[in-house]
Amino acid sequence: MELKLILKIILYFPGTFAHELAHWTCALLFGSNEGFNIIPRKEGDHLILGSVNASVRYKAFWIFIGAAPLVWWVVLYMLLKYYLVMYTIIEAPRVYITFSFERFASPSLTDLLLLWLTTQLFWAGRLSAKDIKTCLTGLFSVSGAILILSAGAIASFIL
Repeated sequence: MELKLILKIILYFPGTFAHELAHWTCALLFGSNEGFNIIPRKEGDHLILGSVNASVRYKAFWIFIGAAPLVWWVVLYMLLKYYLVMYTIIEAPRVYITFSFERFASPSLTDLLLLWLTTQLFWAGRLSAKDIKTCLTGLFSVSGAILILSAGAIASFIL
C-alpha cells in the first residue's frame, strides 16, 4: 500500500471506529446486526475504511441506521460548548478576540490533541454516499411514507 493510504488509515481509525459503532448500535436497536468490519479494504478506486451489515423488518428503519453517525456532531457540539464555557469560567474571565490568534501562534501538545480529536468527531459524523443511499432507501418506501405522515400528524397535534 502507498504511504498516503497507510497514514490515512492510521489517522482516521478512531473516527472510522466511532462512525461504524454508531451504525452498529443503531442496527442493534432497529434490526439485526449481521456484521461489523473496520478492517480497511480497497474496492476498485475506492478505499473502504469500515462497514456494517444489518437487516431490518421495516425499510423505514434504514433512515435511522444510515443517519446514526450524525449523533457524533451533536456530541462534538456539546463537548466544544462545555470546553469553551469551562475555559471562560475557570481560566479567562474576560475573553479577548486576540486570544485565538495568540493561541494558534504557539500551540501546545494539548491543543494539537484536541484539534485531532475534534477532527475525528467531524470525520465520524459525516455521511458517506452509501449512508445517504441507505437513508433514501428507507425514506422512499411504504413504511418510510407512513413514518413521515405519522411524524407530521404528531407534530401538528403538538403544535
